[in-house]
Amino acid sequence: MTIRLSDEERQAQSIGEDKLELAAALLHIRGYVVLDNMFQPDRLQTLQEAVGEARKQTGGNNDGNPLSLPAAAPFIDPDIAENPLMLGVIDQIIGADCVLRVIGADIRKPGAAVSSELAIESKPLFPETEHVRLPAHKLHVTIPLMDLNEGSGAPELWPGSHAQPEHIARHYSEAVIRKLAEGSPSVKVNVPAGAVLICDSKLWHRECANESAEEQVSLTLTYQRWWDITSPRLVISEALYSGASARLKRLFRFEALPVRKKAEMGS
Repeated sequence: MTIRLSDEERQAQSIGEDKLELAAALLHIRGYVVLDNMFQPDRLQTLQEAVGEARKQTGGNNDGNPLSLPAAAPFIDPDIAENPLMLGVIDQIIGADCVLRVIGADIRKPGAAVSSELAIESKPLFPETEHVRLPAHKLHVTIPLMDLNEGSGAPELWPGSHAQPEHIARHYSEAVIRKLAEGSPSVKVNVPAGAVLICDSKLWHRECANESAEEQVSLTLTYQRWWDITSPRLVISEALYSGASARLKRLFRFEALPVRKKAEMGS
């Protein structure tokens, strides 16, 4: 289900209470939500150019793997990393003390084949919770820089699969999980340019083929609960930290902070 923001909401950077509640409910029950009319075409063009420059720094070939992006403009600009419309929803699910841990880009070349592998990003946190559904602890945000549809690699998702008891991914083999998925209803979610897709990390999903003649590029962000900081740390420059808002500093508080700031914190 797609929730379309009004031009007034986008300009004011404030989502209506009814839409906010619906978005949180969709994330809780279905495991994903699409928020449309978040970004204008010129903003997407700026982001695409920045991703292109970042690719040049890595040789321009990511071999189908996600491209790690630096904690720098425009990827951490206020309308991206701390976008009130996105964070308004994210805060409802994993709390306002969450952190931003991953900044990257998903690049699918023309003709990229469909993946046969079912993916579950997060495995059970506690082995003792075999029959308990734990709340979300990590959310993935996808910002397509052009239309993401069935012809260009729209993701295949299994609504509600994130709510399986914790023992599912631990107790059964990957082959059995794959067979369960084959017999369960899934959807290919179209995300138009200007919209964002927010997913629970435990949602079953699979990449689909890019049958278009163009590369499909999406900006990706991962927000997690503050205690979930197992992935590599982002490097935060002195210039970035000194000019960051209070919310951005809080989102980055467990990253590789400037030496001066570490001294202030007693580390």
